[in-house]
Amino acid sequence: EYIRAGADILRTNSFASNIRTLCAGNTVSMTREEQLRTVYENVAAACRIAQSAAEKERSCAKGAERDTKEIYIAGDIGPVPETGASDEREKEIIEEYKTIARAHLDSGIRLIWFETFSDFDRILPVAEWIRSVSDAFIMASFSVNMFGYTKTGIGMRELLKTARESSLIDGIGFNCGIGPSHLGRLLKRCDLGNMIVSAVPNAGYADRIENRMVYRDNSAYFCEAMEEIAGLGVNIIGGCCGTTPSYTRKL
Repeated sequence: EYIRAGADILRTNSFASNIRTLCAGNTVSMTREEQLRTVYENVAAACRIAQSAAEKERSCAKGAERDTKEIYIAGDIGPVPETGASDEREKEIIEEYKTIARAHLDSGIRLIWFETFSDFDRILPVAEWIRSVSDAFIMASFSVNMFGYTKTGIGMRELLKTARESSLIDGIGFNCGIGPSHLGRLLKRCDLGNMIVSAVPNAGYADRIENRMVYRDNSAYFCEAMEEIAGLGVNIIGGCCGTTPSYTRKL
């Protein structure tokens, strides 16, 4: 649906592919190797699903004699939940990130997308490893509040500066956390330079209805705000929480 709506980039459904999520309740009975294998296989399956969707749309376009376009598959990596602090735990966390990245690379993915992070602490060492085994394009995307800071207190300007000075990061983005108007105001205050920048805000702000977070259909407002963001020199635009194929179609 998203491809037919006009999306050029599909992120794999692997944001929460990690040991905590996939092995909940079995961490005692499973060995470390089995836990990592479970994560690897889940990510590999997510890659196959995304690749299959892109290939299906290409086949449909050819059958209907429509022009085909390149669909880029982004290997999505979300933050791995962390508990405790020790040198051994540190090694395990990095090992888990590398396993997730390896599953994407082994599946033929050449765009790795770190999504909804708060800082570069985990991204840079994993990006260094990716660089040592692949020429994949590496995007780092962060979630900020309406004042432009992540939950660890790092501002957008500092994140942009780190990305600009690092040879490991090809592009930087901002996703989730806030709606398009707030993100647009924050981006106006930043020097984006010649960097590849993505802007993927939420549809707006959700309402709590019967213990559920519900997003209203704000597609007209969303797309108007995103048009302004695109005019700031942002290279990639899209939608995070609350957005649907109809949002993408209007974009």
